[in-house]
Amino acid sequence: LSFPEVTTCLLLGWTIVLVLPDVHELSERARGWTLTAGFAFAMQALFFAPHVTPFLYFRF
Repeated sequence: LSFPEVTTCLLLGWTIVLVLPDVHELSERARGWTLTAGFAFAMQALFFAPHVTPFLYFRF
């Protein structure tokens, strides 16, 4: 990733962590949407990755 992409990802991540409420403080409906979106993004990252990256613990 280029520097602007990394900066944008880090800024978005820190904004989500620091600004949005804890998942346990959300309503049931908002919690469902949040978990569904998170699961969808995780599956997209796994299935549509350009190449396989081994996990860190496989290198030990």
